[in-house]
Amino acid sequence: MNVDPTDNFAAGVVIRDFSAIQPLSNLIYSGAFDRFPGLKMVSAETNFGWMPFWIERMEQEFHRHRYSSKLPIQRSPKEFVWENVFVTTLEDRSAYTMLHLVPVDNIMWSNDYPHGASLWPRSQEHARTAMAGVSKDAQRKILEDNASRLYKIEKVR
Repeated sequence: MNVDPTDNFAAGVVIRDFSAIQPLSNLIYSGAFDRFPGLKMVSAETNFGWMPFWIERMEQEFHRHRYSSKLPIQRSPKEFVWENVFVTTLEDRSAYTMLHLVPVDNIMWSNDYPHGASLWPRSQEHARTAMAGVSKDAQRKILEDNASRLYKIEKVR
């Protein structure tokens, strides 16, 4: 059963968090990142709690079916995720408990201003709450360094 987001807004918002799985899986398994190693994909507004399960499933299917499916990739899907896939996150507290299973260098915090899901004007409070217990180094990467590196934004101090 498909839920039409125009009929059920809340369900549409939840489903959107998982919308990156199909296109990113196709990009990885098709060999696109092998052909274009500098290509970076950003899954915006999808959080990252789904990533540990997705990475695990990608690895399982790669090792089970890489030869029978004639996959055009030689490297592990996990390697492509860590090198080419970025995500943005707002409030995803459970994901931070699994931070060791995902590429912390590829996670970027956002507040989604000016949309309805925005955490503004209490963005800093939301970030502190979501990242309680996360190392200062990881917080700095997620809040600042990763976006600066990806988008080649020079930091002003």
